[in-house]
Amino acid sequence: MEARIVAVWRELFDDPGLVVASHDNFFTLGASSLLALRLAERLSAEFGVTVDLLVLIEDATPAALARYVEETLAAQSSLEAGEL
Repeated sequence: MEARIVAVWRELFDDPGLVVASHDNFFTLGASSLLALRLAERLSAEFGVTVDLLVLIEDATPAALARYVEETLAAQSSLEAGEL
């Protein structure tokens, strides 16, 4: 999951060689708010979950975003299975 998120970051930064660690922050690497909006859209499309800007502002690291996506997918799966 993190590797897929990092791949999206590399595309958005237009830098295929960008080195990104699990706890690197998207904004610290130089992202703007416009790029963050594009990231939210791309992650939403890539993983089929809604990623809003607040999620990115709170903790924009590959590790945190992967955790968010995994937890959201698990919650969706539970809801679809009729679990609460």
